Amino acid sequence: MNSHVRKHSDHAAPVSSKELPAPEIAALHVRAVRAERLAGHQAMLLGVLAELLASNTLQGALDALAAALKARFDCDRVAVALADGKDLTLAAISQQAVLDASSSEARLLVDAMRETCAQESIVCWPPTSDSLGVLAAHRALAGRRVSCAICSVPLYDKQKLIGVFLLERRERRAFPVAALERLSVGLAPVLDLHQQADRSWWAVLRRRCRATLQRYLGGERPGMRALAGLAVIVLLGSFVVTMPWHIVASAELLSHERRLVTAPQNGFVADMLVVAGDRVNEGQVMARLDPRELQLEIASRDSDIAMADAEFRAAMASYDRQATGIARARLAQARARREGVEQRLSRTELVSPMDGIVIAAEASRTSGSAVTRGETLFEIAPNADFEVHVLVDEADVYDVFEGQLGTLSLRAMPRQSLPIVVESVYPVAEAKDGRNRFRVKASLSEPESRLRPGQSGVARLQAGRMSAMGVLTRRFNRALAELWWRWVG
Repeated sequence: MNSHVRKHSDHAAPVSSKELPAPEIAALHVRAVRAERLAGHQAMLLGVLAELLASNTLQGALDALAAALKARFDCDRVAVALADGKDLTLAAISQQAVLDASSSEARLLVDAMRETCAQESIVCWPPTSDSLGVLAAHRALAGRRVSCAICSVPLYDKQKLIGVFLLERRERRAFPVAALERLSVGLAPVLDLHQQADRSWWAVLRRRCRATLQRYLGGERPGMRALAGLAVIVLLGSFVVTMPWHIVASAELLSHERRLVTAPQNGFVADMLVVAGDRVNEGQVMARLDPRELQLEIASRDSDIAMADAEFRAAMASYDRQATGIARARLAQARARREGVEQRLSRTELVSPMDGIVIAAEASRTSGSAVTRGETLFEIAPNADFEVHVLVDEADVYDVFEGQLGTLSLRAMPRQSLPIVVESVYPVAEAKDGRNRFRVKASLSEPESRLRPGQSGVARLQAGRMSAMGVLTRRFNRALAELWWRWVG
């Protein structure tokens, strides 16, 4: 058991450095130094991020970042610039509360940062052997200070330039480029979030619109750019090019004159010879009333006349003047009554008073139905004498005037436009379906034999010229103005 414990203790004892080969010792040392350096870089990055996140405003965060970089890297001056589109704007300088972007020193700083963005890499001054291009802006910033050191570091997040910070020392000491590169990777997204939080809603909207336009109208989409340009040209042209606009309203065709055919007396219908829609001529028989009662009454009147005539003859034979006068009067009365019945009998045939079209007829009146005196049986309108009634919305009535020209399209003849002329505007509005409309009376410029009273359609009244955009948005603008007046006054 003791031997087992001794073997275990000998196995668990640490291996002395003297027992390791020299190459392994050197490798362990390199790893330790690398780990220590990495831990230092991480601590430095966390410290700078903590300084950046400690402020609630963008300007405060930039000032804190400049101060933290100055302290961490032992610099004499640190400048920070933010990307504004494709350009840079000087945002903060360490230990300088007020920035004068128009000063020569500020322009030199921004030019040096732009030079860094052009090379898309960290730029150090004095340049190293592997530096790209001629660092004219850094040379101008250094000026006559031979011993100074400058390092410009761009900040990129997802291949988008966020900004640049520039470190400057009076002594010529090299900057830790590797540490600065790791620091830029961590600072860029945090600084981008600070910028987004500090933007106003208008700036955010403008930025999103710009991104959307770049996405759909970028250089990779020439067809979309051409269509967008054409749409802009059409839109601008719609404000310049004028076109005629019309007032569109429903219309109805009515006869200029109407005649009524009524029952002249009480009686019964014998025949209805025409119906609504038939053309009739003046004097044409349209209906007949039953004459049998009147014929019987005429026979009764004939017997009254015979009796009165016999009385008159007997009075004359008696040479009685008084009796003769009374008998003569009764005979005249009987004859007058018979003439009245004859006139009534002659009116049992209802004739048309004019040439025209029957626009209304009592369809329920058949043979044997009773009628009363004065009851309308037919309504007749002239053949070609029509007037057009247009129902114009109250919002458009002030654009209607006497003598205004227009066209009428009837539903029965949709492909034919009839010219009309406005004659008058009724002063009283008619309420229908929750809307007020004014009745406008117009006349047809050319007669048309195929027209029928009561036909409906659409009238278009010429109201002048207006820009194409004004014609398209006229009703919307009017509704918007009405809402503005209602809510604002």
